[in-house]
Amino acid sequence: MNPPTVLFQYPPGSGSAIGDGFLIAYSVASRSTFEHAGRWRDQILRFKDTGDVPTILVGMTAIRG
Repeated sequence: MNPPTVLFQYPPGSGSAIGDGFLIAYSVASRSTFEHAGRWRDQILRFKDTGDVPTILVGMTAIRG
């Protein structure tokens, strides 16, 4: 299984991210995407230089008909 695709990345050395909260989505069909969610949260906290950033974790699934 391939690692999840990063949809955006903070530019190195930038002062702050745009936005006060973040949504992290993962695929419920892929354990690795769930495991990466924690790493993404850690990156956000380091980048924002705080221990408290509003974050929503969303498990995504596809309904096939």
